[in-house]
Amino acid sequence: GTTAVEALDAAYARGGYVLAVEGGVPTAFGGAAEWLMTDASGRDVTIAQAVQKYASKAGAILCMGTCASWGGIPAGGPNPTGIRGVGAFTGRRTINIAGCPPHPDWMVWPIVQLVLGKSIATDSSGRLSEEVECGVSLQGHLSVSDNELRFLGGGKYEIARYDLSTGR
Repeated sequence: GTTAVEALDAAYARGGYVLAVEGGVPTAFGGAAEWLMTDASGRDVTIAQAVQKYASKAGAILCMGTCASWGGIPAGGPNPTGIRGVGAFTGRRTINIAGCPPHPDWMVWPIVQLVLGKSIATDSSGRLSEEVECGVSLQGHLSVSDNELRFLGGGKYEIARYDLSTGR
């Protein structure tokens, strides 16, 4: 709704945010194969338009699943909607989290790392390093407490905190 569009516009104006995309980008028919939302001026926005716009000012782009990462099965022939992965569509570096659906641990870990301002190791295809995808479990609890975003897990990543007021 309107509140979500206002939050998107505010983040876009600031730039440097983490953009998480689920699903491939339909490019056929001028991108009009699928519509995502209505913007603040009442104009309908396609997925392609939204991804292009919000990717342009993102500090990092996370592709959540095989379709967002590389187009997935929908990008296979005959591909009537012209599906493309986000990186191929935008020309930007993406962090690609494989799977259909991807494992929740693989989605939470990069978000927490990026929020904490840490870099993420990927291979040449943008996939997460083996350390993350091969057995590091981050099952835990994500909460907001005392104006901090907190991830309480176990093992190597016992606790991660992000101060929402200072951005650190």
